[in-house]
Amino acid sequence: MSASLHWLVLLNCHSKTMERPQYVSEATRLLKDMLSQIETLKRENAALLSESQYVSIEKNELQDENSALEAQIGKLQSELEERVAQSKPDLNVSPSEFQQPELTHALQQTPIVSPVFVIPIRSDLQAYPEPDAAQLSSKPTSNVSKPHARYPTPADSWPSQLLGKQPESGKGCQHSGSNSSRCISGELGLGDL
Repeated sequence: MSASLHWLVLLNCHSKTMERPQYVSEATRLLKDMLSQIETLKRENAALLSESQYVSIEKNELQDENSALEAQIGKLQSELEERVAQSKPDLNVSPSEFQQPELTHALQQTPIVSPVFVIPIRSDLQAYPEPDAAQLSSKPTSNVSKPHARYPTPADSWPSQLLGKQPESGKGCQHSGSNSSRCISGELGLGDL
């Protein structure tokens, strides 16, 4: 439409200067442009229709898959609910009502078996043989007892006053022997305790 309107405007503007053969050539050029635009639009329309069909096919396939998945989810949820119902008893039902169908079903399947008695054939065999006197004498008795764990008590620890004070070097501490020492400076040593 816009091309034809354009053509009419051109005709009116150039009517005074243009002659008849020029009108025909201009009209022919405009028609060729319009026809090429129509062909381009037809190709685009065909491509869009093809793509639209492809998209609608894909959409239908996705809807089918979605409905199949929803059906499968529903089936799995019902199976899960059945398992939960079987694993958890209903707290509103009394225990006798809840266990009664299972009990009657279990009694119908269980065969009745008579009691079995075990009687030993040889009476001289003992279940636990008594140790021989020779075996008892061969094992020496031990006087060593098993050591017991000893845990520290408050009396075992050093007072914090003694641990905080340490003799300063060179202040007149004398060592007399392996375990004793005397400090002249007034500080306590191990031997002063």
